[in-house]
Amino acid sequence: MAHRPLSLVTGLSLGCLLIAPSLCLAETVDWDARLAQAAQLRADSEQKLQAADALLTQEKAACQTKFQVNACINDAEQRHLVVRRENRARIIEADRIERAVKSEQRSARMAEKAERQATRTAELPTRAAQSDAEAQQTEALRREKLQGKERDAAVRVQKKAEQQAAHQRKLAEHEARVAKKKSRAEAKAAKQAQERGTEASGSAQAGGD
Repeated sequence: MAHRPLSLVTGLSLGCLLIAPSLCLAETVDWDARLAQAAQLRADSEQKLQAADALLTQEKAACQTKFQVNACINDAEQRHLVVRRENRARIIEADRIERAVKSEQRSARMAEKAERQATRTAELPTRAAQSDAEAQQTEALRREKLQGKERDAAVRVQKKAEQQAAHQRKLAEHEARVAKKKSRAEAKAAKQAQERGTEASGSAQAGGD
């Protein structure tokens, strides 16, 4: 990135401050470039201030050899003061740029936060509806599962009842067959006993004759 001359940069920036401060924040959205510009302004200004201080020391020493020492020193200090003011203005401009960038960054973060909050707020009905739908689906699945268990239990009860009924029928049929067989045997035994009694009576009568 090419840097514009410091005097031009300072002039434009200070002009922006004096003429339209509200437009300064809109100079550029490239925060990194503006912070780099501020850093360059500060570094160049501090370097020039150090050079000016060193030059003042040399000029004061040189003034000691002049006829009008005090006037010479006064002129040197005036030149030094001009340089300091110019470079101090550049440092102030660097501070302004950094503050502006930080302010914009804070505003951007706040805007982003507000946007996220607005998005969450806008999504609340959808999330609530989705949550209700999920709850209803869960409840429907729970009821379906419960009904399935109840149906299975009813089937098991019915099957057990049918098995018990079949067992009772078989038992009753068996008991009926046993009773019928016993009745036949008893009838047969009674008939045989009767026949034997008849034969015995006939034999006794025949012997008496």
